[in-house]
This record gives sequence, C-alpha cells and structure tokens, in this order.
Amino acid sequence: MPNSTTPIIKLNNLFNLGHSEPTGKLKQKKLQGGIRISPKFFNVMNNIVKDNEIR
Repeated sequence: MPNSTTPIIKLNNLFNLGHSEPTGKLKQKKLQGGIRISPKFFNVMNNIVKDNEIR
C-alpha cells in the first residue's frame, strides 16, 4: 500500500512537537496556545494508523 507510510510520517511530525528538541520548542512557540502532544495521544493515533493498515 503506497499510502500506508503517509499517516505515520504525519504522526511523527506531530509527535516531534512534543519532544524537547530545539526545533520542537520553536514549533511549539510558533503554534502558541500551548499545544502539546502527550505520549498517550500519540499511542492512540498510532493505534488508529495500525487499524487502518490492517483494513
């Protein structure tokens, strides 16, 4: 499936916002509103991607 990797890449980009890397902090400041991706949220999104791949 050619499209199966696309949601994972997008999820990784979301997940990177929550990391303490310099780029992650810069992105968080640009977004404002205090958007933080928690590990629990990432796990939920990851499960959704896995479910879609199985189907």
